[in-house]
Amino acid sequence: MRQFTAIVNPTAGGSAGAAALLRVARPLREAGASLETEYSRSLAHARELARQAGERG
Repeated sequence: MRQFTAIVNPTAGGSAGAAALLRVARPLREAGASLETEYSRSLAHARELARQAGERG
């Protein structure tokens, strides 16, 4: 099974990131992929979340 992590800033772009996530999440899950969602509080936090996701593979 493929595994993905989405990192979203829920307040950026008037919540555009959260809306984009919804358009991506369904097809991934329907294809059998696992999707974990992480919500960032800042750019530095997003970088840390991405680093951690990379370490998990």
